[in-house]
Amino acid sequence: MIYAYGLSNIVITGEGTIDGSGKAGFANWKKFQSEDQTLIRKMGGNGVPINERIFGKGHYLRPSMI
Repeated sequence: MIYAYGLSNIVITGEGTIDGSGKAGFANWKKFQSEDQTLIRKMGGNGVPINERIFGKGHYLRPSMI
């Protein structure tokens, strides 16, 4: 995973493939993620600070690849 919150001028260079293996892993979460997706969207809409949007064990949000 590549995470650069609050940064700018980030570049990925070179040859190759960025493969998060989503189909083999996180795709299995699809049937469980709806409730958490709704909650995190609501948090965003209500302006809940990012550092307070805490999801851990028992939650099913797929991480962003980039």
